[in-house]
This record gives sequence, structure tokens and C-alpha cells, in this order.
Amino acid sequence: SQLTQTRPVLFETFAENGFFTGFTDNYVKVQAIVPEDSRHKIIDMRLDEIGSSALVKATRTVSVVG
Repeated sequence: SQLTQTRPVLFETFAENGFFTGFTDNYVKVQAIVPEDSRHKIIDMRLDEIGSSALVKATRTVSVVG
């Protein structure tokens, strides 16, 4: 399982519920609350739990790339 791991996530889409969605480097779909300027940025995220629609909910760690 990848839960509790920290993975780089490329955020692509802002959802109406206030969450961004994106994908890890190994194609796990992730949903998280991150700053609005996070689109097209890679952010290290801790994978916390499996949410609805097989999305993995994540929390931000410290580094931002791009």
C-alpha cells in the first residue's frame, strides 16, 4: 500500500468542492486542498486515506517544485 508514503503530485484540476486533483509519479489519483496557484506544480504530498471514487486524500508536505 502507498498510504502514509510521501509522493510528488502534479496537480492539474480544481474541483468545485475546493479540492485540487492530480497524479503521483506512479499514476495514483490524488485529491487535496492546496493553494490556488498549485495548478501545474509538483508538490510533495503524504498519502493519507482512500476517499470516494478511489481518490487518495493527501496532505501537503514542505517542498514545491516548479
